[in-house]
This record gives sequence, structure tokens and C-alpha cells, in this order.
Amino acid sequence: MAAGWAVCFDSPFTWTKQVASNYGGTRNAMVIHWPDGIKAKGEIRSQWHHVIDVVPTILEAAELPEPRIVNGTPQRPIEGGSMVYSFDEPQSPSRHQIQYFEMFGNRGIYFDG
Repeated sequence: MAAGWAVCFDSPFTWTKQVASNYGGTRNAMVIHWPDGIKAKGEIRSQWHHVIDVVPTILEAAELPEPRIVNGTPQRPIEGGSMVYSFDEPQSPSRHQIQYFEMFGNRGIYFDG
């Protein structure tokens, strides 16, 4: 599609999804539903997390260890952190303090807000 339409469809965000440090259309809310593990109902959490935090969250919630070897191939350590701490502590500070972004040569860094 033409760049003008891309900008239009991304409104009210700026820079479409091309400038990593701007969050243009890439910052999204997340819903987690786990009746047996989360006591709160309909509450909002404002801690900052990244997509790399999803797998560590699932592993911790399921009480599973991080895989070290998969089908005979050694795995690199998972770089994210679990979000489980926020499930019952809505006011706790974010534990994910720093995150590097890169998209099409555009780079950015999130640091403590």
C-alpha cells in the first residue's frame, strides 16, 4: 500500500511501524485469563513488558524449567522475564527495565519508562 495510507491506518500513532523507538502501532495491550492462577478480575496492570516475556511467564505459571536442549540442540538462555509477579501485585514496579528495539535499521532502547 502507499505510504500515505499506511500512515492513515496507523493513526493516532506516528511513524507507522517503521521507527522502533516510537511505538507507532507496535505498543499493544495484552489480556491474560487464568482463573485458577489469577485472583483479580477485570483489573489493569501497567507494568512494562515485551513479547520476549511471554514464554518465561508461561514456563513459570506451568512450573516448567527453561529448556536447555530441544531435539538434541542446545538452547540459548531465554532473554525475557516472567510477568507472573504482577498477577497478584498490581502496583508492583516493572521488572523489565531495559529493552533494545530494531526494525529495518531503525534502533531504539526502552529504559525504565
